Amino acid sequence: MNLTWNHLIVFAYHFDAKNCDLFIAGLIMTAGLPVPLFSRGGGGKSTVAPGTSNQERVWEELMGFNRNTVNGTRERILLIDNIPENRRLMESMFFEEGYDIVVINDLSIEVADIMEKEPNLVVMDLAGPRADYFGLCRSISENDGVPVIFIADEIDRRLLPRIYESGGADYVLRPFPDMVLKARIETWIELKRMADTLMNMDRLLKEKDAKIKYLTGEVGEKERKDLLTGLSNRKEFIEKLETEVIRFQRSDIPFALVLCDMDDFKKINEGYGYDCGDFVLIYVADLLVSNARKQDITARWEGERFVLLLPETDLAGGKMLAEKVRKELNGRTFHYRQFQLPISMTFGVTVFSESKTIEQLIKSAEIALDKGKRLGKNSVVLSTVSS
Repeated sequence: MNLTWNHLIVFAYHFDAKNCDLFIAGLIMTAGLPVPLFSRGGGGKSTVAPGTSNQERVWEELMGFNRNTVNGTRERILLIDNIPENRRLMESMFFEEGYDIVVINDLSIEVADIMEKEPNLVVMDLAGPRADYFGLCRSISENDGVPVIFIADEIDRRLLPRIYESGGADYVLRPFPDMVLKARIETWIELKRMADTLMNMDRLLKEKDAKIKYLTGEVGEKERKDLLTGLSNRKEFIEKLETEVIRFQRSDIPFALVLCDMDDFKKINEGYGYDCGDFVLIYVADLLVSNARKQDITARWEGERFVLLLPETDLAGGKMLAEKVRKELNGRTFHYRQFQLPISMTFGVTVFSESKTIEQLIKSAEIALDKGKRLGKNSVVLSTVSS
């Protein structure tokens, strides 16, 4: 393959700066030429280690293999250092370990700009002009818990307490073997990875817990509501009734119970279909709710039978509500498709007393209701306290 440097320059022109040096390295190797020195320039990302001509490493980079990757993404070290010589040494070391390197030499950088680069770890070199390293460290560690490792000279030993006070994770004193810094970096990146994993697991568990609570509440709500009308079902109504009995025992405030049953509902189902019957039930349920007070409890007792619990209401008050609903039904005609259906209901009204149990209260309402059915339906019948 006959390639000249002019060919390589032309080819490289069509690639962005991020991948240009790696692209040229691949072409040179394909041509059988030695790989020259490449280094990161202008703040870009290193792709070929500074000072190396190792063709195997270049191929590794070209193929995307790297041991310090998570889900195919290289773990990133952000290096804050404004001394070129120290910076080059550490860039080379980090690159050899397979990390993505971002270098910052402007010590006045905002924390938001640092976090935008999404580092897995930050390395700060205390050498060079004095700056507010510790204030910057504190701000970084408070944002997403990114660990910060300081590199300091022996003369800076007195500053070590401030490293931890500012939220720094660790430090290394010069002179140090490369393996010491590498081990510290690897340890803290692994700890950060584990912390992120735990946070994600915690978030997922909280989401699942919230979903379970929602679904459990939803199922519980469905168990307490009538699916057709949305009213309380018998189970919820009994719970409300028990609560009202306790209230009565404490305050001696009366409450009424109205049991109401649609007249000749079987004829509606058989004559016009169950869809029509369902529409009628929903219509009646809405009518009962619209006539009841906010504190009243309206429930579907069973089939075409409904029940109302009226707190702070005596027998006369219960009769008044029942008559109001009965008359309103008589004054309306239910329209279903081309049919016009008259609807009526019979009501049995009772009131709770100290001598009654819940079962006796309901039974007295049923007796009054049955009496109304026998008397010709479409009526309101009162139960006596003693019945």
